[in-house]
Amino acid sequence: MRKLLVYVVVVSSMFIFGSCLKTEDTPNYQQQMQDQLNSEEMIISRFLVEKNIAATRDATGIYFYKYEQNKDRNEKYNYTPNTIITVKYTGRLLNGTVFDSREQETNFRLGEVIFGWQVGIQLMQKGEKLRLIIPSVYGYGNKSLGLIPANSILDFDIELIDIK
Repeated sequence: MRKLLVYVVVVSSMFIFGSCLKTEDTPNYQQQMQDQLNSEEMIISRFLVEKNIAATRDATGIYFYKYEQNKDRNEKYNYTPNTIITVKYTGRLLNGTVFDSREQETNFRLGEVIFGWQVGIQLMQKGEKLRLIIPSVYGYGNKSLGLIPANSILDFDIELIDIK
């Protein structure tokens, strides 16, 4: 009887404490993401006006501006998480602080980069250059990483060299 009681208490505790964890599936987490996006919308809009950047907003809230287009190409790429992209890029915070820069060609697997890049890269053709303004929820979210504080909006210049 005592073992049964201990078992019931342990299992009940697992359900009670497990339900307190915030995951991407919980409505509260989704609402927090939406609230963060909404609060960053004005910051991004103001930044674009101040810097005179004529960016387009996609459905997710990511902004992009192609400043070097490849008009000779109109290829359709079948992107997958395993697609290898070759890029040069500079990543900045909105205050201008550079947190990463690669002048040498660098390869990434599309499925291993932040969501904002996954969206932005798929808007590009080989040889194009894109400015990408990524809300924090599509970057590193509420986690700090190196020079990137938590909840940071990211500003990237990306040159897409190759797609494999």
